[in-house]
Amino acid sequence: MTLSRLALYSSGAFVGGVFVSSFVDFHLPAFLLLAALMLYLLCFGGKKGIALTLLILFLGFGIWRGDGAEKMPVGWSVAAREVSFTGRVVAEPDLRENELRVEVQPDFAPVGRVLVFTSRFREIGYGDTLELSGRLERPESFDGFDYPSYLQSKGVYGLMFRPSVRVAAQGSGLLSPLFLFKDRLRQEGLRHLSPESSSLLSAMVLGDKDRMPDSLKERLSEAGVRHITAVSGMHVAILSALSLSFLLRLGMWRRQALLFSLFVIVLFVIFSGLQPSAIRAGIMGSMFLFGQMLNRRSASFRALVFAASAMLLLNPLLLVHDVSFQLSFLAVLGIIAFAPFFTSFFKFLPPFFSELAALSASAQLLTLPLVAHSFGAVSVTSFAANLVLVPLVPFVFGFGIIFYAFSLVAFHLGALIAFPLSLILSAFSFTVNLASSIPLLKTEHVPAALVLSLYAVIGLVWMRFLKPKEFFLTHPFGTISEW
Repeated sequence: MTLSRLALYSSGAFVGGVFVSSFVDFHLPAFLLLAALMLYLLCFGGKKGIALTLLILFLGFGIWRGDGAEKMPVGWSVAAREVSFTGRVVAEPDLRENELRVEVQPDFAPVGRVLVFTSRFREIGYGDTLELSGRLERPESFDGFDYPSYLQSKGVYGLMFRPSVRVAAQGSGLLSPLFLFKDRLRQEGLRHLSPESSSLLSAMVLGDKDRMPDSLKERLSEAGVRHITAVSGMHVAILSALSLSFLLRLGMWRRQALLFSLFVIVLFVIFSGLQPSAIRAGIMGSMFLFGQMLNRRSASFRALVFAASAMLLLNPLLLVHDVSFQLSFLAVLGIIAFAPFFTSFFKFLPPFFSELAALSASAQLLTLPLVAHSFGAVSVTSFAANLVLVPLVPFVFGFGIIFYAFSLVAFHLGALIAFPLSLILSAFSFTVNLASSIPLLKTEHVPAALVLSLYAVIGLVWMRFLKPKEFFLTHPFGTISEW
């Protein structure tokens, strides 16, 4: 076994350990059993025993790391209680239709945040110091959704609803200029576009998916396409791959095209406000380009696994409780594994559109089963809507960036780009409205067992018919169609 393959398997063992720890409680006897097994393999297993020992070590480390992440940090209590404390706003305030949500780092705990629900008319900014009084509660699960673990994966351990809030001091932080810049862009969107189009644009480009009106969120959910408006690795991978292919066709040197594509990813992450989900999506999308730089799809796959392992080392709760992490990983993995096949399938289309269709189809092949399980309602029309809307994402992002840039320079320049952009967003809204109004063969719940079975079938088909050995060989590819 080569060193790189051993590292890949060790990363997989660590991820497996984190996954197992999410569902099984491990105690000291289990770790002692693993230690005894490793000792036996070291003494009597030879070279293979050494490799297996390393894998078991990483498996145990993943179990230990995942189990430790579930524990409540110092300073937090399970019981609800009346509290008064001072805290600092450590994230961009989340303005919803009926309320304002603020993440506060309290002074009574070194780790963990409080999510504060208050009036949407409160003037609270990033970096402000707040004095809060009210009831501090622990989040509770509802409708089968593990809300406490979901919030814990984001570093939130307590909730406060409508507490007494006083801004003790207005502050600023490293990201304050960026958030002010985003506010300016939102205003430009409202000046040139309809409210719904502006909401869609800011959700997809600025990462404001939670700021959309409730009625729009409901229609997106009914159409089964709400995940498209969230920042994910699918957006990043499709954008970077298309920009790389386009620049290569323009005659740019490969390294120059790769660097510019990386710049597109960085721009995407910055425009989203450096949200953790956007940063993770950017890292995973960059792994695709990393493989392109080395002329190997296998390098993309290994880099993707290493990146995911590093993220889980920092926050093991992402694996099971963060859908955006799961979607980002699956989308990039789908593109790495299936884009060559779909490129051949869509070769009857012009080059750019065949690549766009291939990227969209390969990403959706691995993400749609998870979307069906995570977002509930699924219908026949939702699959058709995804096929139509995902290819529109690069155009929304491309025209959106140009629109925001031009509108900052001059109103008339912004209006010039706003026209084609509004047509794209109108087509997006029309498709959503149509899909949400025709709930054919609609189901409200897709069992996890069915989703896992679908992934097993997809994996077996890939191994049987798409020649997995070639997945680990070098390919001299410049564009997707040359894979």
